[in-house]
Amino acid sequence: PNYRVSTRVYQDSADPGTIYLVGAGDPTLSRLPAGKQSVYPNAPKLSNLAVSVNAVVGENPITKIILDSSVFKGPSWDASWERSEQNIGYMSEVTALQVDGDRNNAALETSPRSTTPVMRAGKWFKAALGETALGASISLGNRPTTAIQIAQVQSQPISKWISHMLAVSDNTEAEALARLVSLDRGFDGSFASIDPAFKQSLKEAGLDPTGISVKDGSGLSANNAVSPAFIVQLIKKIYSDTGDLNVIKQALPVAGESGSLASRFKGDNVDAAGHVFAKTGWIKTGYTLAGYINAKDGSVLFFAVYALGATVTDATKGAIDNLVTGFYRCGDKLSNQ
Repeated sequence: PNYRVSTRVYQDSADPGTIYLVGAGDPTLSRLPAGKQSVYPNAPKLSNLAVSVNAVVGENPITKIILDSSVFKGPSWDASWERSEQNIGYMSEVTALQVDGDRNNAALETSPRSTTPVMRAGKWFKAALGETALGASISLGNRPTTAIQIAQVQSQPISKWISHMLAVSDNTEAEALARLVSLDRGFDGSFASIDPAFKQSLKEAGLDPTGISVKDGSGLSANNAVSPAFIVQLIKKIYSDTGDLNVIKQALPVAGESGSLASRFKGDNVDAAGHVFAKTGWIKTGYTLAGYINAKDGSVLFFAVYALGATVTDATKGAIDNLVTGFYRCGDKLSNQ
């Protein structure tokens, strides 16, 4: 939970006018000035990196800014994802170096993204450096091992990422977390590595991932295949505070009160408000809801509801809320008998 991601700047040992901006998977890095908050509270700033760099280079001009996002391997976009997710503003390209989740508007959760997040990060960094880098070129490349670190900023703890990601369903954050899990498990941070990395981690958490298939971190791919029964077993682990999973338990949206459930469980379902703690899910072919319920009779229920089909609408979402409210009212009387 306390792990932080570091974004670093290096100076070329042979050419002091060349610097390398090296991403390590922190999409929360922000271009906003001091005192301004992006969608990621208390995110690290490009401006702080720039201050440190300028203190080292002094009056010597920066002539080249080379951008290194090589820690994540493979494609930055999955072929099964809808490009509308990017154009509308729900998802960015998956790159180890990007700024404000590559949003056009850093202060809006839903904001259109680009197809060149790494280069945009470089342009914003150059602007933050000011006069020192006025004539600098910007290009993609890899940091040589001989380069010398001259600046770094650290992200908020991963526990903060998880809380924000679960509350608002931040797809970019979810993908970054998946890649960090991959790297931590010794894989390469690619789409292909997520399935084996997740399964390894789930096994260590005491779960049997046999038969599941995980294609991404965000859940945007219709090729993901994880059964409701497996999700319920995971929810049980989360509820029991196994290991560090309490971070997830505390961050789950609450029906009628917080996060992606703040506007749900109203009207005829209002009696369940404040008693359902769950993660929402949506793609064009499915609505899902999974979590736990402090039922009306005092019992605790674990649930996962999937509504899958060629077309799902807000009516589908409402039907899930009706069903889960029924769970809440039935409590311990709910059974298969």
